[in-house]
Amino acid sequence: MMKSMNQAARTVVAPPVFATRRWLLPLALLVGQTVQATPSQAVSDVMALFRQTPLVAIGETHGLNELHAFLRTLIADPAFGRTVQDIVVEFGNAKYQAVADAFVLDQRVVTLAELRQVWRNTTQSAYNTWDAPIYEQFFRAVRTANQRRPAHQAPLRVLLGDPPIDWNVVRSMQDYAAFTDRDGFYAETVLKGVLAHRHRALLLTGISHVLRSGPVTLRRSGTAAERIEAGHPGSLTVLMPYLGFPHALDQTSARLLALGSPRLLPTKTSRLGQLRAAEVFAGPPEAPLGMEDQFSEQSLAQVIDGLLLLGDPATFTRSQTDPALYKDPLYAAELRRRKRIFGIENDPRFGMAALLKPEPLRWYR
Repeated sequence: MMKSMNQAARTVVAPPVFATRRWLLPLALLVGQTVQATPSQAVSDVMALFRQTPLVAIGETHGLNELHAFLRTLIADPAFGRTVQDIVVEFGNAKYQAVADAFVLDQRVVTLAELRQVWRNTTQSAYNTWDAPIYEQFFRAVRTANQRRPAHQAPLRVLLGDPPIDWNVVRSMQDYAAFTDRDGFYAETVLKGVLAHRHRALLLTGISHVLRSGPVTLRRSGTAAERIEAGHPGSLTVLMPYLGFPHALDQTSARLLALGSPRLLPTKTSRLGQLRAAEVFAGPPEAPLGMEDQFSEQSLAQVIDGLLLLGDPATFTRSQTDPALYKDPLYAAELRRRKRIFGIENDPRFGMAALLKPEPLRWYR
């Protein structure tokens, strides 16, 4: 097994844990004036949050090009490397942490076949292989950022937050059951891999895993965010990209888009936070989020701390997976086996036939 030579040399810092949050945003934004937004300002706004809390979570909208373009800009910014030590991702199987460390930390030669194991073999691979180009680009972006860091600065580490499932020994749903507590494993990775070392980290995972007041489906055990903050209150700021609102909120949507983007919009100190979470998480009919039944009467401010305005969602695009990847006979046979375990081999949404169809480019349909 590969072992990172850089791990022992990584700088240990002691970020304060804040019990309260103050948003360092332009005053004009808070009073409703239009301010010209720039990518650097949006990056600065996110970086300011790390002075408030050691953890900043961004709900990773799977496959969204515009979000990952912003993430690559954020990671490439020198201030990010000076401030943040770790990035914890949902789209990586912890069984392959040594592979990720060899590629990102140690700058070693890792073949594409080896690297692909990180995102192709997660617990979700029967449904989502993470083969969209943005996920490989993410790991390469962090590697590049480490190549450009000053010699005295510790490199960024990518921690893989999906349970370490070994598909070679999974033959049934009973075998798979040991790896189903994904929120628990992700939270434990953050607690042991980040906070125990007094590091700062960017957390990238689906928004349902980092909501402050969890959706109904996670209410019993708690989201990863709830589990993290149970022992470290005030340690986390939660953001999600603005993906559009239902048409009943068209006037609100128009006002947000008039602000210009990219921009960070707080929920705690604006009327935005008073919106019902159920309305926001319904999403627009052209690209429904389908989570409206997961909330009771919580306000948006009760479940997230801010929205990342990255542009007009009507113009957003999807990172398209190349269907030719699934014509590899060995890979296709293994995916078919995993889908058979889940009973979705012939499902029109998740079966092999669906993988061979080109994905729509536009996010809105």
